[in-house]
Amino acid sequence: MAGSTLEDEEESLLDAWPSILDAHPQLAMLLAPRHPERFGAVAALLAESGLPWSRRSKWQSMPPKPLVPGEIVLLDTIGELASVYSLAAAAFVGGSLVLAGGHNPLEPAQFGVPS
Repeated sequence: MAGSTLEDEEESLLDAWPSILDAHPQLAMLLAPRHPERFGAVAALLAESGLPWSRRSKWQSMPPKPLVPGEIVLLDTIGELASVYSLAAAAFVGGSLVLAGGHNPLEPAQFGVPS
């Protein structure tokens, strides 16, 4: 889970994703930008990456399917981030890869998820 990410962090996370999958091939990533106005830009970055991904907002119009290893889900909805941390094996809380200050690590911690 990568939550509350800021501009320039998503690119670093996507660059690291193949190495993470080499070590843990069963993983999928949920990527949640901090600001909703950035959902489109992050979707464009994902489209350019060539990595398998989907938009959470499109799930209502698609038949349900399980996440596949290596898939990235763009959490482009409002109000779901805190509860989605409960599904994570580990969390990255945005704001730490850029000079902006980190965000609240208590959200994943309330579910016992290391960040």
